[in-house]
Amino acid sequence: MDMPKALIGACFPGPSIPESNRPWHVNRPMGFDEFLEESKNWDKDHFGGRAKPILEGDTWTGEYEPLFRADFRLFDEYKYRWDDQPPFDFPIHSMFATKDYYVKKHHVEYWKEMTSAEWTLEELVDMGHLTCFYLPNLKKVYIKQVLDRIKQYADGV
Repeated sequence: MDMPKALIGACFPGPSIPESNRPWHVNRPMGFDEFLEESKNWDKDHFGGRAKPILEGDTWTGEYEPLFRADFRLFDEYKYRWDDQPPFDFPIHSMFATKDYYVKKHHVEYWKEMTSAEWTLEELVDMGHLTCFYLPNLKKVYIKQVLDRIKQYADGV
């Protein structure tokens, strides 16, 4: 399989971040109320606004809580095992959201060590972990930043 021309990633630490530096709390031992609060914290503007209904009543307990717990386990329990491998030889373009509750600039900077090629870091100003995907005014800015990067690698576009 060919390697990609580039990787563009937003709002998440590089895979080599030590477990002790992960900014979130492991969800498996959390009770109902604690996990609900942890979920809201990922993007308070989003989960206090447009997405608020999914964190309430039967919608939360019957559908979204199990989904969120399974999703969170992916990054809670992830073990980095590739210290002995060389970095990728394609560019990595990282983004961090200035209003992200958990993932800060220094967490996203872990992507830098994953490449021997160009690495860039862009700021998603006034955006939260998820609001950059959902609020129309922020979504336009976010999508433009991503598309500008993609255009660098798209042949004939």
